[in-house]
Amino acid sequence: MSSLLRALVTLAAAALVAAPSLRAQRCDSLVTRTAPDALSGRRIDSVRVVTLSPDPLPGPAAFIDGLHVRTQEGTIRRQLLFAPGDTIDTLRVAETMRRLRGHRYLVDAWLAARACEGRGVTLTVTTRDAWSTRPEVKLGASGNATVGVEERNLLGTGRAASLYLRSSRGSRLGVGAMLSDPWVPYAPLTATLSTNSYRDGADWLAMMTSRNLTIFDPWRVELALGGNTYHPTNDSSGTFGRTWGSLLVSRVVSASPRGVTSLLGGVEGERGRLIAGPADALIGPSTVFRRFAGVDVGMRRETARYDTLTWILPGGGLADLPLGFEWEGVAGMGKDFATGAPTVHLDAWGGRAWIPRRGQVMVADVWSSGYIGHGTWRGGTVRGLLSYFAAAPHGTWQAHLAGEHLFEPDPDVRALAMLDPTLPLFPRDSSLAETAVSASVERDVDLRKLSRSWTLDGALFGAYTVRHDPVAPNPEQLQAAVIGVGLRLAPRRAGRATFRIDVGYPVAHSPQLRGKPYIGILIMPWLGADRERDGRRR
Repeated sequence: MSSLLRALVTLAAAALVAAPSLRAQRCDSLVTRTAPDALSGRRIDSVRVVTLSPDPLPGPAAFIDGLHVRTQEGTIRRQLLFAPGDTIDTLRVAETMRRLRGHRYLVDAWLAARACEGRGVTLTVTTRDAWSTRPEVKLGASGNATVGVEERNLLGTGRAASLYLRSSRGSRLGVGAMLSDPWVPYAPLTATLSTNSYRDGADWLAMMTSRNLTIFDPWRVELALGGNTYHPTNDSSGTFGRTWGSLLVSRVVSASPRGVTSLLGGVEGERGRLIAGPADALIGPSTVFRRFAGVDVGMRRETARYDTLTWILPGGGLADLPLGFEWEGVAGMGKDFATGAPTVHLDAWGGRAWIPRRGQVMVADVWSSGYIGHGTWRGGTVRGLLSYFAAAPHGTWQAHLAGEHLFEPDPDVRALAMLDPTLPLFPRDSSLAETAVSASVERDVDLRKLSRSWTLDGALFGAYTVRHDPVAPNPEQLQAAVIGVGLRLAPRRAGRATFRIDVGYPVAHSPQLRGKPYIGILIMPWLGADRERDGRRR
């Protein structure tokens, strides 16, 4: 009996000793595409990265699967804002996932966390590749078109390259190439180079920026150089040529969980020679000579607050909406050596995005730029855009109100050239405007899923525009109201533009405009793609 009692006591003691270790083995797991809020502050034991190939192609096309080069683990790992030994900072984790989702060569990214009692957290970041070699077809309302091929993830490194044919100004045909490298070897830089060559001219762009992984990085450097020329063989047409460059350095002076404020400083210059042809329609001067050099000062405000939307993209794709007020303004103070006058180059943008209620989004933006000298504002513009989006059964409602006023514009500038769905009604000369206002309402309906990346949508829309040129020899105000239907090649993930084809019918219009149904083709940038000052979107 005593031996049995001793055995029971031994078993009980062993159970008491083992109980803490048994409790420590209880683990919790979660999967998220944003951040593991419930684990905030916990220590990270390890971080694993898994990269997956695209979904297999169906049927006979499956043999192409073997041609894809999967994204390298190092390409993803170098973008992580957390590492073993850190504690989980939900802001940094959320920003990491948001930036991964923004890459065009990834179709999805998610985070798995496993936390065991008494131990740290094991994180696994998983990404799934998109098909990175794609045909490139772009059409714009101004008549520009691009057809080519683009590789968005060279050998799984995140680098991009493209070759294409481009049509510009309606009849110019040329060839172009682009190379983008987010990981310049032996330097903490990203770089983009592009060039287009035409029979009557060329254009080129070179940009280099410091490799910043987060808006909280204290320093940022941006160097941009570019130029374009247009010298047609037809003597009746004008000639255009610009060369420009800027170096801008920013330093964070205030940071909080709501956002970051930075001071900007640098230098810039532009050399322009723009001469309109005798038959060209104009709303500003026919000749512009500019040789400007100046010192830049400015400020920038960037938000750190985002909301993740699941209804604004077809199929429930995630879209990150920056909340709050953001802005950037730069004043280049110098001299225009073509006129000998002191000149200030202003370039500013400000905007705010907010959610009035669940299932609704509003975005308001204002841009302004131009040269102030000799008491006048030349090459200037003030532009505003107010957009509204609302969830609806099997689609969305959209409404847009845009307006722009030009001040002594350069000969190659047009008001609202890409934001007005009624432009096909206007003859080329009549589409000019010193002041333009455009409003549209649209109901999109999801029709068919084409792939993991694209959906075919149908649309009903109505639009109204007023375009006014009070300085023309015969001042006039042209207006048009249309209704129509259209098809949309809509992205299922954020960051991609929408390709739209509209068939419109004018219900009211000025006598000078066409009164017949029309077909319009337009590329609409993704929400937020152009939310920056004009000088950064050249």
